[in-house]
Amino acid sequence: MTTVAIVVAVISAVVALISAVTVEVIRRRANDGLERVKHELALDREARSRNAQLAELVRAYQNPVLRCAYDLQSRIFNIHRGFRGRQGEGEYFTSNTVYVIAEFFGWMEIVRREMQFLDLEVEQRTAALKDALDRVQGTFASTSRRRQDHFYVYRGQQRAIGELMIVELADPLQSGLRSTCLGYAAFVERRTEPPMSRWLDRIEARVADLTGPDVARLVEVQHALIDLVDLLDPDRVRFRTNRDKIPTVL
Repeated sequence: MTTVAIVVAVISAVVALISAVTVEVIRRRANDGLERVKHELALDREARSRNAQLAELVRAYQNPVLRCAYDLQSRIFNIHRGFRGRQGEGEYFTSNTVYVIAEFFGWMEIVRREMQFLDLEVEQRTAALKDALDRVQGTFASTSRRRQDHFYVYRGQQRAIGELMIVELADPLQSGLRSTCLGYAAFVERRTEPPMSRWLDRIEARVADLTGPDVARLVEVQHALIDLVDLLDPDRVRFRTNRDKIPTVL
């Protein structure tokens, strides 16, 4: 083989090697790029799934929580104005007021159970709702020295009452609800029997004999409930009126 032939062969081999290396580099870069795209798409799908999860949770529980919060704040507003039921309806007023309180505890417990299964990012995005619920819960539970009433309901008691109010649905509703609360008729049937009587007797006794300090605590509860209502219905779509906080005397 002549020198020229050898040089040509070497150059051809080098060119072939460079071409092969170049093709391999391009292939690997393409594969790496494809994997990055796949990873980014997977992250996007995961984010969309979390967003859908959050939207479903809010959509499913927003309306019932909003309604029972509005009902309870409205009842407290009437209590503050001195209303205790029409003549001859004192027993119903007391029973129904206890129910409205217990129903709210029930929905708080339902929401708490649902939220514990959310991942951290979704949980952080529902922090405002959790904080609003916690303010209501904390106001009911507080036993600070400045208070002179006996209308406290400890957090554990609130949860116990909430657990008793929950009805698990065999077939989840179209809205996504897997649980709901006892209706008033079923509540009345069970109210005086254990275990409900154990947790609700003292609350009923307080409702039947409200003192000034009791009402003062309920005013604070009403303020926290209005904050919750404003959070869930900021544009006043569901409840347009009767959403003012009870004035406090300084």
